[in-house]
Amino acid sequence: MDKLPIILWSWGNKFSDDYIRIMKNMLARHLHMPYRIVVISDSKATRERFHKEGDQVVPLWNDLADQGGKCLVRLKCFDESFRKIIPEPRWSWFDLDMVLVDDVTPIFGRTEPFLMSGVELGPQPVNGSIVIADHGVAPELFTEFDRNLWQANVHGRGLRYGGSDQAWIAIKADKKITKITREDGLYCFRDDIAPRNTWRYAEWRARNLVNELKHEPTGGPMPPGARMIQCNGPHSPWRPEKQAISPWLLKHWR
Repeated sequence: MDKLPIILWSWGNKFSDDYIRIMKNMLARHLHMPYRIVVISDSKATRERFHKEGDQVVPLWNDLADQGGKCLVRLKCFDESFRKIIPEPRWSWFDLDMVLVDDVTPIFGRTEPFLMSGVELGPQPVNGSIVIADHGVAPELFTEFDRNLWQANVHGRGLRYGGSDQAWIAIKADKKITKITREDGLYCFRDDIAPRNTWRYAEWRARNLVNELKHEPTGGPMPPGARMIQCNGPHSPWRPEKQAISPWLLKHWR
């Protein structure tokens, strides 16, 4: 069996090298299948550091970096040229603000050609925190990127999608995606845990013409059956105010 390459992204100043190490620690505790780490970073120091630890390191490219969304560069993973970087037939990317709390092998071990988080605020159908995909599953995501079409359907316009890469993936390839859901053990800190008054819930409802979320948050406790927690946006697990809401983050995010 080929090892599954798991891409960890690091650019700018948001994520320190310590966060990469914490993610590597969590994967070591909770992923029980062959895998390897690929660090894609714009920092030479970061690349040198993790190269010494035995990980594959790749300089972050500039493709689509000038199109208006910082995560659009990740779409190059779907291009045929990415096979030169990742030779295995299948790859994954995984955001550093995810928190693993139980065995995630049943998620990473799935075999559908294109998996992605389906835990996201409507009307956006997918979230870019986790992607697992076969090479060649959706090359059009990179080769046919259309800035005008993307911009016409985000930030309250058109389809009212959110984000950059995740919005374009939903616009262009949603029917190809198998969603990873709460039934699989994937939960979102913002949607499933944080009290509504700790984030811009009313603003989201007004912008997207949505009445209410269909489920209530726990208010702090971890949802039963959770395997991983998606802490996207301003809900990063290293923020003291999030740890105050959910002290169990300190136990698992390490």
